[in-house]
Amino acid sequence: MSNHPESSRRKFLTHGGAATVALASLGSALVGPSVVDAVSIDDTAHAALKQLSLADFQPLLGQHFLVGSTGSAVMLSLEGIHSHARENDGRPAHARSEPFSLMFQAVGGSPLPSAIQEVRHLELGTFKVFISSVNAQPVSGKISYEVVFG
Repeated sequence: MSNHPESSRRKFLTHGGAATVALASLGSALVGPSVVDAVSIDDTAHAALKQLSLADFQPLLGQHFLVGSTGSAVMLSLEGIHSHARENDGRPAHARSEPFSLMFQAVGGSPLPSAIQEVRHLELGTFKVFISSVNAQPVSGKISYEVVFG
C-alpha cells in the first residue's frame, strides 16, 4: 500500500476485489469456459444432491447409470451401497444426513477419470458428483468406481 492520504485498506480491498472480478470475467470471455466453470455446481444442483439419500438408491441396485459427458459417457452398473452412519453423531438431526457410498462396475467403454462427472438415470434424473476408480483390473478389464455422499 502507498503512503497517499486517500489510500486505505478498505479502498484497496474494494478496488482490488472489483479488479479481480473484472479480470476473471474478461479472461472467461476471451478464453472461453474455464475448468472451474466446467465443474461448478449451481445452488439447485447442490440442493438436489443434499436431498438424495441411501434409500433413494437401494431400489436401483443392479440398474445402469450413464456417467460422463454426452460424447464420452460410460454405462455403469450400481453394484453396492454402503452406509457410513456414525452411532454418536452429535450434530442436530436437521443438520445431518446419513453418509453413504455407492459402488459401480463399468459395463464396457473407456475408463473414466476421477473427477466431477454428470450422472444420468431414468428415475433420478441428472446430477453431478465426484466419482473415482477404486479397483481397476487391467487383465479382466473390470473397473470399479465409488461415489461418496456426506
